[in-house]
Amino acid sequence: MAENQEIFFKAVPIELTPRQHQIIEILGRAKSPKYALSNWYLGAIYAAKNTYNPDRYAQAAQSIRELLEKLPRVFIETEIQGGNSGLSDMRRHLYSRLCDDKKRFGGTWKDKKIDTGLDKTICKMDAYLKRAQIPTRKEQICSVMSTLDPMYNIFDQGIQLEKSQRFKKLWSVFENIAHHQNGITDASFWEYLSLAECLIIDLLAPITSRDQHSIKRILGKPVPNPADVEKLIELIKRRGANYAFFFKNVDSPVWILPLVQNGFFKNPPNVECTEDGRILTPVWWPIFFLQKFRRNPQNRLWKLSLAWKRQIILEYYVRYFRLLVIWQM
Repeated sequence: MAENQEIFFKAVPIELTPRQHQIIEILGRAKSPKYALSNWYLGAIYAAKNTYNPDRYAQAAQSIRELLEKLPRVFIETEIQGGNSGLSDMRRHLYSRLCDDKKRFGGTWKDKKIDTGLDKTICKMDAYLKRAQIPTRKEQICSVMSTLDPMYNIFDQGIQLEKSQRFKKLWSVFENIAHHQNGITDASFWEYLSLAECLIIDLLAPITSRDQHSIKRILGKPVPNPADVEKLIELIKRRGANYAFFFKNVDSPVWILPLVQNGFFKNPPNVECTEDGRILTPVWWPIFFLQKFRRNPQNRLWKLSLAWKRQIILEYYVRYFRLLVIWQM
């Protein structure tokens, strides 16, 4: 078997796609003597293509999982820790102990002395509360993304959630493959690797004018085709700067329907109340887009934009009213 693998690497040179070359270039910018991310990525490709190795996908997945885990440590000097997956079990166990202790104390804590059993419960409660302060993996991922993309917070809540879930899901997928926990086919492995490559590009590719030129080119088409729509949605979700650039420049109502279908009007920001009693309504880019269209009752797209504006304004009023009620309590 070892001889066959050696023959494989000598006789079958790996041809990389342009995107794979781009990934190696991006990861190679990380001058980390400890974490050779570009080598891990290239090693994963070699491992997955080695048909003489029956464990090739698990080994390749381990490299990609490690790569995703170490990305934050290398590029922004932070680290995504394991989540608080055991908190719910701890909480149930703690509540059961507390109920037993209270029953043993006659249903009341007043004028009771802490005995050995209750002291143990209190210590467990202290440990639970300390652990509960650790950010969840989802919160850590959001923090990493906001650090990598200075304009991350201008995305609406739906896009932020989508981006963090995408990272978390891919991490879990490669972790499961590495641990032989799900059946993997040749096609599905390369599909997952392609998704990981897109994620790396979205997170780490330098912000250049190329994306904005592509956005302008597509916006210049009177009637965009489905491929244009797909490409544009991908670009404006990639970075906060692209998102803002799109909504500053789009002025055609032909984009209302694609934006509706892709959920861009579903998540207006929450109304916020400050400590000094002020109520803030954060800037939300999609509403500026809807306000660009002149009144034209005969235009179907104008009617659609009017309907969405009314729905969004109603949503704001509902949130505003709820906040006032809470503030007055």
